[in-house]
Amino acid sequence: VEHPGSASFVQDVKDWRALTDNIFLWDYVINFRNLYSPFPNLRVLQPNLRFFRDQGITTVFEQGLSTWYGEFAQLRQYLLAKLMWNPDADADAIIDDFLAGYYGPAAPHLRAYIDAAHDALAASGEGLGIYSYPVPSEDGFLSAANLDHYEELFAQAEKAVAGDPVFEPRVWAAHLPVQFALLEQAKMKALGARGCFTQAASGALTVRPEVADRLDVFVRRCQELGVPALWEYGTSPREYGDWTNHFLRRSEKTHLAQGRPVQLAAPASDKYNGGRAESLTDGIRAWNDYHFHWLGFEGQEMAATIDLGAVHAIEDIGVDFLQDINSWVFMPRSVRFLVSADGRDFQEVGRVAARTDPHLWGPQVETFQVEQASTRARFIRVETDSYRQCPTWHKGSGGPAWIFADEIRVNDGGGLEMESHGPGGR
Repeated sequence: VEHPGSASFVQDVKDWRALTDNIFLWDYVINFRNLYSPFPNLRVLQPNLRFFRDQGITTVFEQGLSTWYGEFAQLRQYLLAKLMWNPDADADAIIDDFLAGYYGPAAPHLRAYIDAAHDALAASGEGLGIYSYPVPSEDGFLSAANLDHYEELFAQAEKAVAGDPVFEPRVWAAHLPVQFALLEQAKMKALGARGCFTQAASGALTVRPEVADRLDVFVRRCQELGVPALWEYGTSPREYGDWTNHFLRRSEKTHLAQGRPVQLAAPASDKYNGGRAESLTDGIRAWNDYHFHWLGFEGQEMAATIDLGAVHAIEDIGVDFLQDINSWVFMPRSVRFLVSADGRDFQEVGRVAARTDPHLWGPQVETFQVEQASTRARFIRVETDSYRQCPTWHKGSGGPAWIFADEIRVNDGGGLEMESHGPGGR
């Protein structure tokens, strides 16, 4: 409530309080999209509760997901329970009391981490959102330098309780969000010093061993600790590992169109992947989240033309699309593939209908592929036939629908893997 961005909420509460003293306030206190992502909000809980108390609000629901755990779930519940009984209690003393009892000898190191993350967030001026991602930034609380510092503090914490059957697993659990942030940032960046791939002069991508190792440790510890899901609507640790490995290993496969120029008949939305047409042939294969590495088109079709640079024998052409109807994202009804030797006269070599049920909830990835033996071409064109507007049965009926595409692949005989809904059938 102390942040300038909360001014309208503060005024709303005061205005409602002027009308009634029967207010039930529902307060979200965690990151529901990424339960195991750093979320340094402990310092705002007490000022918020004091404000509610001072406004005469006696019925408050502080919502997290207690049975699904998440970042510092036990600490946050303990602190909230104490402060809801007494908003004027010493919050720092409550935190220290919990850390000492729950983490034992590692408590000082975890306190140092909590303070460092909260201080870094305050210094950055960044906000926290209940559906946010641990995105990279140069000077934010999840900057490379800050994450390296957090890792040092957790190394000290784990050393302090090494071999302890009670405290060591609890410290592992506290460490998961920083490990998750490192993994997600490596996936988002893809290339460069903190990315998940190295790139050869040929353009071929190779997964960095340290990223693969970190993923294995993260998934294994989540499973050992009984973590059920990584966001409020699901994604088990196993599913997260499968999808991430799927993204990593598919991106290691090269193809004729990789690195080749792309022209779009209509520009993509700059909200996703910067609207960069070249992301369709950069070799980096997106996973089941439209926020990253996908190219989005809102209320319009995609028509993309690739210049292979020379005439090639073409065997396979494929492209991935994403569906997530809870976010107004649908599969195209069909995808049309055309080829040309000169870039002027194009011949259709195939039209592929979607196999994904448009009513199917949750993120789905489908490969649209055509196999055309003995075709020779220099230019490849991919065109969609999509909904453009949300169907009448959808809650966004009449509003613009999205399509999201990634990685148009062209092979000269090696073949493309077929895919529907990704790992585990979803």
